[in-house]
Amino acid sequence: MSAEAAVLSQRVAAVERSPSRVLGALRSAWAVTTLVLLLAVLAAVPFVNVLVFGYLLEAQGRLARGERLRAAFAGFDELPRLGGALVLSWLWVFPVRLLANAVTDAELIVPGHAGALSMVRWAVAALVGLHLVLGWAKGARPGDLLRPWRTIRWGLEKLRGFAAPSEPWRFDASLARIAWLGVVGLLTSLAWLAIPVGLLILSRAPPGHPPLGVLGGALLLPVLAWLPLMQVRLAQTGRWRAAFDWRGARAVAAAAPVATAAALAALYVFTLPLYLLKAVLPPSDAMWVVTLVFIVTVLPMRIVIARSCARGVRRGAAAGWFARWAPRLVLVPLLIAYVVVLYLTPLIDSHGTAGLLAQHALLLPAPF
Repeated sequence: MSAEAAVLSQRVAAVERSPSRVLGALRSAWAVTTLVLLLAVLAAVPFVNVLVFGYLLEAQGRLARGERLRAAFAGFDELPRLGGALVLSWLWVFPVRLLANAVTDAELIVPGHAGALSMVRWAVAALVGLHLVLGWAKGARPGDLLRPWRTIRWGLEKLRGFAAPSEPWRFDASLARIAWLGVVGLLTSLAWLAIPVGLLILSRAPPGHPPLGVLGGALLLPVLAWLPLMQVRLAQTGRWRAAFDWRGARAVAAAAPVATAAALAALYVFTLPLYLLKAVLPPSDAMWVVTLVFIVTVLPMRIVIARSCARGVRRGAAAGWFARWAPRLVLVPLLIAYVVVLYLTPLIDSHGTAGLLAQHALLLPAPF
């Protein structure tokens, strides 16, 4: 009887845990959706996309240090609240936009007779703006953003000094470090790419110089092989010199040759089709649609690269001669094919030969 009771209690406990698991899975899915959309929007903004690059490098560095995937992305636990707050804020702004469009239409129909409607628009915009500012200052909880009287009451109590403290945002990373990683990672990567890509660009200048293209492609092959690993080591160690430590990257690859070669192959195979999206770029206000595809493609590949580096760091010792060179011999033809296709991309790239500098597999996850 006791055994049956124990089995029954275990089943009851499993049933009680199942809703929490479903909610946890939904929360994680919403967090990932928020992360991808937020990175896509920020990647479409010039200069701000450097922070996106730094954020991806920070995640790679954490994975290379052995952290779990969930902990690798800074502020992941806050993403569900952030995503909900952004959606609710957009819903509050939507009526203001409708009123603004109504004012514009009224002015077109009867010029100078939309004064009352314009005053209503500005009054609604002021109230919505006050509610959103106070709601975000309070912590951007759904209950606060859905009930404006709570935020206004909290704001009045704040002025009197009796308000409850706001809910803090926990972002477990330094914005300065992410900016440093983005800037240093971008500059060091450009330093590696400058000569080979510059030769490819010069080879396409009229009347054409094929030998320069061959030389540039040959110099680009080792850069494609080692630069993704050196970027991970830069983020892992936090030292800018690691971005030029090709021997260290080679040692990591030698310790996990199959995983590293497979990760590099996946990186270039899955990112190469992204050049097709650069044939005709959308307007600047719709650029986030293109960067969304870039983020969805590049983000998993950077995770795979970081995982392969972590595997090499854990193993430490180099694999045997055949285990090291067999994957490299398989990878070399793929890299050559990538360079050949890359050399031909200016034919369809809206930026022309300048598009050769937009190495989204190695630099910013954006089409520029």
